[in-house]
Amino acid sequence: MPDLVSKVGELFNVELPDLLVLSWKKARQLQEALEESRRSPEQVIVLDLAEHAITNEYHPYIEIRIAGMPLPKKIEFQVQIVTRLKGINLKIQAGNITEIQAGSCDFEGKVKYQDLTLADKRLGPIELVGVSTIGKQQARP
Repeated sequence: MPDLVSKVGELFNVELPDLLVLSWKKARQLQEALEESRRSPEQVIVLDLAEHAITNEYHPYIEIRIAGMPLPKKIEFQVQIVTRLKGINLKIQAGNITEIQAGSCDFEGKVKYQDLTLADKRLGPIELVGVSTIGKQQARP
């Protein structure tokens, strides 16, 4: 069973990057980038194929208990973490897709009490690892 993927690949004799390139060629934005790169063959264009954000919100709190007070005082904070992912990038030059790159991500975090921002931190972009070089014969539209 572990050899199934490689055997199917052998059956069709198609590498994953080739399959992706064939699929992406149908996208209007990619077609425009390929055409632009033909007009300026020395320029390298990087096309982001996907970008999205994931927002997580948490509400931690502190309870303050004072002797003699019947109810504790509750101080609630709002913690928001936003992760922005930029998916796969294509490097395009001279009308060809020359490289498929893994994307990047960045993070933003805020801690608030009511309307007061107590902390605001940004981290990134962090480049995700993974590059596949495409031969010219594979990348032509």
